[in-house]
Amino acid sequence: MSTTTLPLFPLHCVLFPGGRLDLRLFEPRYLDMLSRCMREGSGFGVCLIKEGREAGAPALPYDVGTVVEISDWQAGEDGVLAITVLGHRRFRILSRQVERDRLLRAEVALLEETPAAPVPPPLLTALRDLWENAFPAGDTTDSDWPAHDATLLLARLADWTPLDAAQKQYLLQLNDPMVRLERLVGMWRARQDDGGV
Repeated sequence: MSTTTLPLFPLHCVLFPGGRLDLRLFEPRYLDMLSRCMREGSGFGVCLIKEGREAGAPALPYDVGTVVEISDWQAGEDGVLAITVLGHRRFRILSRQVERDRLLRAEVALLEETPAAPVPPPLLTALRDLWENAFPAGDTTDSDWPAHDATLLLARLADWTPLDAAQKQYLLQLNDPMVRLERLVGMWRARQDDGGV
């Protein structure tokens, strides 16, 4: 397990490795962070907020988050920068500090990911059944269901399922992608049993 230092962007959402997220940056600390990341060809960390808000004083994040890479950006005339980031790998915060510009920076341990593994047919069937029950008119293609890679499938489903941020954070903290998918099935079934999607 290797360690590195990352600037952090605490948010009210969870991003998984393989997932995609669109962000709008307007605070000087995050605009400066993005400028440094682009200049250095580096990424930053996205983590769910445990306490606090996205804007203003630095928020307290959960300890496990996702390293992201910037895949696209566009500057608006209003000074807002729209970016798209892709989740790369998970990390665990070892220590953190608030810099002078109120940017949160952390020393993190990069967590090992299980190599891409196909989703077992019974688990894939359970996930498809839940999907069809929740979205009967859902229009998906096989490319939406990357059955060859449990980590990528979880990232796709996490974007679509109605789980709350705390449930998604719980899944992110699990090390085994198959266990993550199995727990997702359990959470989703419980939600449907309670009358939810």
